[in-house]
Amino acid sequence: MAEPLTKQRFDPQIDVNKPISPSTGNVPSAATQGKGHETPPAQRIHPVPSVRPRKEPKSKVAEIAVNIQQSTSAAYDKVAVRTSDVVARSREKTADLLRRAGHRARYIVDEYPLHVIGVVGGAAFVAGVLLRVWRSSHE
Repeated sequence: MAEPLTKQRFDPQIDVNKPISPSTGNVPSAATQGKGHETPPAQRIHPVPSVRPRKEPKSKVAEIAVNIQQSTSAAYDKVAVRTSDVVARSREKTADLLRRAGHRARYIVDEYPLHVIGVVGGAAFVAGVLLRVWRSSHE
């Protein structure tokens, strides 16, 4: 016949609060405690390994240095790409402006030749007067 399920009584012969000596390493086993007795809570608790492994300070510094180097390199690459884009756009705009100025100058010369001759003559006269005044004050 099956034994009835009952709560076992405390056995006073087992010293539950007795510390385990580190030199002998004696851990009370189930055989020494008697059948049906649990191991004390202090002996059932095992240290939980940490989730993150602990790193040495040198490896953290090296890791930070690598991260800084990578972020600096990425920032430099972005700046280089943006700079080359700006330079390319500037070249295109400058070439466009020079092309338009050349077309306009040809148009004015073709449509208003006497006006152009008058402007060039007037500018030459003003330049001559300014040079004569400058020369007379520096002699």
